[in-house]
Amino acid sequence: MMQLPNFEDEVKEGEDILNTDIKINPDFYIHHALVNAQKSLLKEDIKEGFLQYWGFVEHIEILCKAANMLPDKYTNSLEEFKKTEEYQKEQDNFKKSVKIANKKLSLIMGEVFNRKTVTEPLKIK
Repeated sequence: MMQLPNFEDEVKEGEDILNTDIKINPDFYIHHALVNAQKSLLKEDIKEGFLQYWGFVEHIEILCKAANMLPDKYTNSLEEFKKTEEYQKEQDNFKKSVKIANKKLSLIMGEVFNRKTVTEPLKIK
């Protein structure tokens, strides 16, 4: 069986990788960032965990924008959320940034999930 070269090993060794055929799948990167965002919420230092979470949500947003997965209404929905009482009554800027991150992730995942075809209903066995 033919052994394929390991891309990461080639990068580490500094070999020429310009001719390497790389297939980029946005879903993979979004999934990976989402898993890391979830893991960041398990940190013992809650503030550090939320900072990492915020960073991963920003990263997910960038990935989704680059993959043209977000509709024009995405920005409008965020601006509308910033006008809500839930957001406006919060005085702490850190907590406001967490609320924005949660809203962004909610809107983003709604769009990502809407792009997937569901063929089976959820079942409890």
